[in-house]
Amino acid sequence: MVTFIHHSAHKLQCLLLSALLLICAQTVFAGVSASVDRTQLSVGESLTLTITKPSSDTQVNLQALNQDFEVFGTSTSSSTTIYNGKMSSNYQTVTTLMPKHAGTVTIPALTVGSEHTQPITINIAKTTATSAGGEHGNIFMRASVTNKNVYINSPIIYHLKLYFAEEIQSGSLIPAKPKNFDLRPYGQQQNYSAQIEGKKYQVIEQQYMLTPKQAGKAIIPSMGFQGQVVSGNNNSFFSFPSSKTIRMLSNPININVKPIPAGVNPDAWLPASKVTLTSQWSPQATALTTGQPITRTITLTAVGITADNLPDLTFNTPSNLNAYPDQPTTSESLENGQLVATKTYKIAYIPTQIGQVKFSKISVPWWNSLTDKPEVAQIAAQQFLAKAGKVLPSLGMPTTTSAIAANHSTGNMAAMTSSSQGNVLWKVLTALFALLWLLTLLIGYLKRRPARTVDTKEIIMPFQSSTKVLLKKIHQACQANDSAAIQAALLIWAKEKWDNNSLLSLGELSELLANPALTKALTALEKSLYTQADYDNGTQLWNLLQAYLQQQPTSAAAKDLPDLYPS
Repeated sequence: MVTFIHHSAHKLQCLLLSALLLICAQTVFAGVSASVDRTQLSVGESLTLTITKPSSDTQVNLQALNQDFEVFGTSTSSSTTIYNGKMSSNYQTVTTLMPKHAGTVTIPALTVGSEHTQPITINIAKTTATSAGGEHGNIFMRASVTNKNVYINSPIIYHLKLYFAEEIQSGSLIPAKPKNFDLRPYGQQQNYSAQIEGKKYQVIEQQYMLTPKQAGKAIIPSMGFQGQVVSGNNNSFFSFPSSKTIRMLSNPININVKPIPAGVNPDAWLPASKVTLTSQWSPQATALTTGQPITRTITLTAVGITADNLPDLTFNTPSNLNAYPDQPTTSESLENGQLVATKTYKIAYIPTQIGQVKFSKISVPWWNSLTDKPEVAQIAAQQFLAKAGKVLPSLGMPTTTSAIAANHSTGNMAAMTSSSQGNVLWKVLTALFALLWLLTLLIGYLKRRPARTVDTKEIIMPFQSSTKVLLKKIHQACQANDSAAIQAALLIWAKEKWDNNSLLSLGELSELLANPALTKALTALEKSLYTQADYDNGTQLWNLLQAYLQQQPTSAAAKDLPDLYPS
């Protein structure tokens, strides 16, 4: 029994060994070969080269491909199959190739280990709308410009569109670098869909601004797109999606750049299809009022030019106005496919004197690119009559010394009387003091006392106390940096000091003071009032005013008066 079992086991081992040797003897190793997925394509399209080799360790030399192709990512794979008792092993190197030019190109024999592949002939057509995809393909690009015949420094909008009807896994634009052009992206990328001859495409559009810097014939070269698209045979149950590298090229565009016409000043060169210059006043008025601000807005608009190329405008200020200009603002927009640039100026004016106010004509020369003729955009000269007006009546500030005296007990400047009421009260007080003076003379006469000359101080003192109150109000407003209160108190004090009820502006006060330091401080105060800026120079203004008053010559009567309100 033991002998039988041992013999049977030995026989089984022999049979298995024979079968294994038979299989090994029938194994077929694939030889070296090369194949492509297609032999007809266009510039901008890629093809796949597959090289089969006997071993994974066998090296493949691809340097010969660099002459006519760009070589992209290379990968390797292996597979083993058994069919009718025969085992077959395959090792492959897969490479993506992009043709560099059109024509008939040969993939040369490639060295694989110690063997060589067979050459393969490829026909590459020129890139056209159809061959790059076109209306009948799945992916293509188009480029266009707003104008092909332009002047130097006149920008054009370059539109680049990518159409695709199959899934793109990834990709990026390859921008061109046109010579003698400034190129920059303009606006945001747009995504939308389009239908061409019944076929639906997704579209990615990017706009660029091109500004020619040299006259002559120029070419905007092709822009490119390189990406990965999904590929694979979806009809097979065992196939899986894979990616394929593609590169698309847009169409080049010829541009004619015209030079600056003879006789045109290059510094004033403004080529555009339309230029407008407008002026608006706020508030609208046919007359101006001294001490009251009015704002002028001047807008320069040009079609077909960038905001950077708009000229800087200057404006003459009439002698009887103070001007407070803001910084100009610029903007750009694309309207109906045309570039529109705008520059806006805002200037606040404050009339300082009554009389005629004349604003000069404003002119901007430009070149009409549609008619090839010079033109001028302009605002006609304007003239207004400046009338006398009240200073900041809405603040309720006092306008006369008597009004301050009447309200000093309450300390509420907002409740002080108006100018007309103050004038009446002035007359009443004057008559009252005259009556008191006569009564004093009468009493002295009745008591048979010698007549005496009335001391000027007896008349001046009541008003001097009002002046002291005024200076106190100025000081308080300066401490609070309240620009409106400072202005009102200063003007009331000035009216009293110079006995001039027609004084209505800080500009007029500056002329009366004739002090450069105070003039500068008052100008800063006025600017903060009418530009609504913060004011923090009250202490400086008060110190300057004190210094001014201390330098003024004093009369004999004034020497006995109390000192200036202490700081």
